[in-house]
Amino acid sequence: MNRWTMAQSLWGLSLLCSVGCGGRADEWDVPFAPTRIAASDPTLDPSGGYAVRGLTGSVALLDQSLNEVLMLTSPRRLELEATRLPVGLNVVRFESSAARDRLFVLSRGVTPRFKETDEPPQLMVFDGGIAPEQLARYALKDPYDQLVIDPMGKWLIVHGSDGLVSNPNELLLIQLPEGAGEAAPPPRSVTLNSYGGKPKRFVFTGELTMPNEERHRLLVVQREKDLAIIDLDDEDSTEITVGLPQDDSGGFESPVDVVFHDGIPGEVGAMLAVQLAEDPNVYILPIQPPESDEHAFSLGSNLVDVGGNPSMLDFVRTSGDGGLRLAALVPSKQAAKLIDPTSSKVTDVALPVPFRKIRRVTSEVGADAGQDIALLYGATANTIAFWQLGVTVGTPYRSIDAYDLGIGVDQVLDVPTGESAEFANRKILAGQNSLQFYVLDLSERKSFPLDTLSNLTLNLSPNGQQLWAFQPNATGFAQLTFDPLQPASLYAEEPIAFVHDFATSRGQNERTAIALHFLARRGSASLAATLFDGNEPRTDETRFYPALELRGIE
Repeated sequence: MNRWTMAQSLWGLSLLCSVGCGGRADEWDVPFAPTRIAASDPTLDPSGGYAVRGLTGSVALLDQSLNEVLMLTSPRRLELEATRLPVGLNVVRFESSAARDRLFVLSRGVTPRFKETDEPPQLMVFDGGIAPEQLARYALKDPYDQLVIDPMGKWLIVHGSDGLVSNPNELLLIQLPEGAGEAAPPPRSVTLNSYGGKPKRFVFTGELTMPNEERHRLLVVQREKDLAIIDLDDEDSTEITVGLPQDDSGGFESPVDVVFHDGIPGEVGAMLAVQLAEDPNVYILPIQPPESDEHAFSLGSNLVDVGGNPSMLDFVRTSGDGGLRLAALVPSKQAAKLIDPTSSKVTDVALPVPFRKIRRVTSEVGADAGQDIALLYGATANTIAFWQLGVTVGTPYRSIDAYDLGIGVDQVLDVPTGESAEFANRKILAGQNSLQFYVLDLSERKSFPLDTLSNLTLNLSPNGQQLWAFQPNATGFAQLTFDPLQPASLYAEEPIAFVHDFATSRGQNERTAIALHFLARRGSASLAATLFDGNEPRTDETRFYPALELRGIE
């Protein structure tokens, strides 16, 4: 059944004549089908690989056959509105910003373009609030298939052209408009100098203090055997290429990750550090005065052996007035190594288990003495630990407090703080294929287990007040509030594909929760939704909306 005949069966011939007599677009003969476009980080994607994104004031869903994005909003309690906005042909990326206030849609257009009227590749930016609208559109010369999003919401990188001949070292840097009505600067095309390598990963730094005291953000492009570093605040400067050390076979080391830290006045300047693949050395790159007028800085280099292959790096402060160290976790030694970046001296810190991951949580626990607190965890051990860096130097064994859990922690989810920081001191601890997850209270150093009947998908509310847990294709799901820590079981009458809550136009504290359904109807697919109150949902107080894929022709 195509979409048009489904509309006939629902609304009758009179409605069809009122809106469709005289012909209809060919797209209406294409049945609706949920589009699968996985997010750039599938491990953090609650949509199950579908082109569905939960935003701050709406839910966006790609209707590929009509080349539109369906933006679902809620103007009044248990009421749903559908706004259709055009997107490009052949969408390849469908992403939201880290704050979930923007939607980015990258499309290839018509390939190849034989006529001027054939649609070109393009990137479109939409507001994800309670009044969705297009904020910017960028026409592209070639089709691209990769999109990298700045976690701070200021920049995008478009790359990965799939033209007949393509340059993998060509990047389009896009500075995003602040809001509606603001002129969007044109994309900045950058072709990186290449010595045979291709981009593998990208790291956006925070603001780093340059030798002239200006603060710049850098983009670090990791390639097979070198780094290309771009100054985002000086578009006239060229990138700086940093070759990586040679390995024992005469080839070059490959980067795994890059971390950064701003300078500490009177102690040390800003710097980067590189984790190398299968190598016990870490590469420290201090930001130094420029060697020419072409750049605002140059980079030094220092290679430090930590005695084993590190699983993760991060910079930490060990005293109120500084004490900057580079922490490297070395699971094979069941230890952490603290590197003094000014002297290269390495201090060993024994760990109770071979932790593989580290997260600084200083700001979340309200520590203001300048001494960092880090969370240690890993999927291979059912243990987490708090590492008090302020007492590490000289007393390494008494600085780590370990706690046993029922799961190996593979993911630590941050509670969003864009709308409220009330629960910034909470973290969600999750493991793979586990029937438990934990809510961690960093201030009290308490972990609360939540048992589940199946391996659930977790989706934190953009307002940072609650969490939704659901199993795709089941009819039940749960709401978990943080104060009190109270789960509530809820049910819909149809199998669930996605659950999300978002702001409404009724006021700052009013919210709507939506359960989306992808239903089979006479051999075709249909989109439906069940609406709940977003703050105090009840199974006996809902409203069901069928056939949402048809609402654009009402």
